[in-house]
Amino acid sequence: MNTKKRTLAAAVVALLLLVTQLCACAPKSDEELIRDRIDSFMSDYNDGDLDEALENLTTKTKTATQAILSMAESFGSMLGMEISLSDMFTLGIAITGDDTLKVTIDSVTIEDETNATADGKLSLGGIEEYDIRFVMLKEDGDWYIDNMVQE
Repeated sequence: MNTKKRTLAAAVVALLLLVTQLCACAPKSDEELIRDRIDSFMSDYNDGDLDEALENLTTKTKTATQAILSMAESFGSMLGMEISLSDMFTLGIAITGDDTLKVTIDSVTIEDETNATADGKLSLGGIEEYDIRFVMLKEDGDWYIDNMVQE
């Protein structure tokens, strides 16, 4: 009798572990993925890691941003500046302190399979808060920031 109880208890524990593992592996919803992408952008920005922050943008937006940064660095070189914009960005974040960029997302709207928006509040350095809309596009199965629009 005691062996049957142990076997039953072991079977119940195994079943609970299986259910727990199945639930843990459930894919995230589009809304969760969008919120995660915006959080990643905010974290990378606040860490002063410009290159990683750019990885949260769509290919088109990242390429355009990198081109503008490259042009600005070229102009800076012509003026004799010996520091890259990426280094200046990191230095600026270090000087201003932690959590320079704060974003709170109030709502996410999935428009179709590849387009969405996320509306919320953005604060830079705690000075002023803005209504912000993140325009999100899905590329290769992941959501990326295509644009940020002050509302």
